[in-house]
Amino acid sequence: PDRGFQLPSGDASYEKKSWEGDEEKYLFPLLNIANSAFFRLRSWEETRETEKKYRALFSSAVEGIFSYNIITGVLEVANPSLTRMMGYDSPQSMIELFAQEKRMLFGTEEEQTKIISLIHEQGQVQDVEIRPLCADDFCFWASLTAHLKKNQQGQPIAIDGRITNIEERNRRERIEYDYLTAQAANQAK
Repeated sequence: PDRGFQLPSGDASYEKKSWEGDEEKYLFPLLNIANSAFFRLRSWEETRETEKKYRALFSSAVEGIFSYNIITGVLEVANPSLTRMMGYDSPQSMIELFAQEKRMLFGTEEEQTKIISLIHEQGQVQDVEIRPLCADDFCFWASLTAHLKKNQQGQPIAIDGRITNIEERNRRERIEYDYLTAQAANQAK
C-alpha cells in the first residue's frame, strides 16, 4: 500500500513524501501533545466543578464568612449569610459601604485593634465573642473564629474567618441562669 502523500500538484518542486519508517518520529509526539491537552482539559473541568461546589458551600453557609485585608483595612469578601446578619442588601453593597465609611467588622475601633493584635500574636482566634456593628448601627453578640493569612514572603496580608450570631444562645443562657438562680434562692428559704 502507498502510505505516502502527495503535496499540491502543479509545482515541479513538490515531490512525493513517504511516512514509512517515520511514524514514531511524527505520530507519537502528536499523540503525546493530544493526550496532554486532553488531561489538561479534564483537569480544568474538575477544577471548575470543585470551584462550583466550594462557591455553593460559601454562598449557602449559615455562618458569615469574610476576608478582611489588614494592609488596606478593607473588607474584601463577604458571603450572603454575613450580609444578612449585618443588615445589608448584598455582599457587594456591604463591601462598598465598609470601604467608604471605614466601618469596623469586629466592633468598635478599640475592639477591632485588640482583635487584630490578638490574631497577629496567635495566628488565629477561636470563638471570641465580639459585637459587630450592623447597617442600622445595632450591635449583636457574635462568635468570631479567624486566622491570619500570609503572602509567600510570610508577611500578614489578611484575616479570613467566620462570624456566628450567638444572640439566641446568649438569651437561652440568661434564661437558664435566671432560672437556676431563682431555684437556688427558693431552696435557701
